Amino acid sequence: MKNNIFKYLVNLLVFCWLILPAYGQNEDVINYSDKKTYEIGGINITGAETRDRNAIKSIANLKEGNKIQIPGPAIPAAIKALLKLRLFDDVQIFQEKVEGEVVFLKVVLVERPILSRWSYKGIRTSQHEDLNDILKNILTKGGIVTDDQKDLAKAKIKEFYVEKGKLDVSIKVNEIPEETKNTSVRLEFVIDPKDRVKVEDIVIDGNQTFTDRKLRKQMKKTKRKGTLLRKSKFIEKNIKKI
Repeated sequence: MKNNIFKYLVNLLVFCWLILPAYGQNEDVINYSDKKTYEIGGINITGAETRDRNAIKSIANLKEGNKIQIPGPAIPAAIKALLKLRLFDDVQIFQEKVEGEVVFLKVVLVERPILSRWSYKGIRTSQHEDLNDILKNILTKGGIVTDDQKDLAKAKIKEFYVEKGKLDVSIKVNEIPEETKNTSVRLEFVIDPKDRVKVEDIVIDGNQTFTDRKLRKQMKKTKRKGTLLRKSKFIEKNIKKI
């Protein structure tokens, strides 16, 4: 009985020793602990369907037939070059398969949204034209939408309302995908102007040269609360002029 068990175990070990190497030979594996030079057999680009494939390969300096070292500097340099265009939110490059000395690459791109138009919510229609005059120098229809552009647009809109004495204005930007256009978005500016910041009183301290009344007259549009028939509002730039 013991002899039969021993023979069975020996046969099992021999079988495993024969079959495992054969299985491993069929797998496409790159040993990243050792550098090796391959020929690029193909480049499969996914995402960014509106972009020219040949231009992407050229910018990344990856072309079929070129030699590439893996691991090596070529792949990181390609990713850096594509991100530098500021057209993509994400760039990844993978090995799809290896056939001998030939490697096939896959480039996965996530394109930044393209601006189709912008709109406003929460404000009077009469103010749209004023804001359009401001934003047309920041946003470009058909151009790429970036976080920097959105932040600058918000800052300029806030500046517009602060000049009207509405210091507490809140602004939010929503990116709304356009159903009829791939990768296109509409920017919706949700604006809550809130109430004007009113001047309760003007206190002048340390003045020894002019009368307080004379100094207050210099504040042409910044009046104390209670001034007859005049609205009071706080405008910072008028204070700085004094």
